[in-house]
Amino acid sequence: IDLSDRVDRLPADPLTRAWKTFIARLARAQLRPLPHEPATAFARRIAATLPDQREEVLSLAARFAAASYARDAMGDAKRRALIHALRAFRVRAWFRYQVRRPEPPASVT
Repeated sequence: IDLSDRVDRLPADPLTRAWKTFIARLARAQLRPLPHEPATAFARRIAATLPDQREEVLSLAARFAAASYARDAMGDAKRRALIHALRAFRVRAWFRYQVRRPEPPASVT
C-alpha cells in the first residue's frame, strides 16, 4: 500500500499545523468549522459557545488570520508564540462535559 499520496497529511507549515491542532481540539468538543467559514468567523461563532474562553479564541483566530495573510509582517518570535498558544489551547473541561452525547436507541420489545 502506497501512503505517499495521502490527502489528509499534515501541512508542512508549523503555523498551519498548529491551527489544525486547535481546530481538532474544538472538534472533539463538537465545535467544528463550516467548510466555507474563515478563521475569524468561526471564532466569533464559537466565542458565543465558550464564554469563559471568548477572548482567547477570538485573539488566536485574529492572530492566525493576520499571520496567514501577511506572513512576512509577523516577526519570528510572535509567530512562534502564536504556534505555542494554538498548541496549548484546551477546551475547558466543564464545557466538554456539557456537550450532550447522543442517546442510545430505545430497545424495541
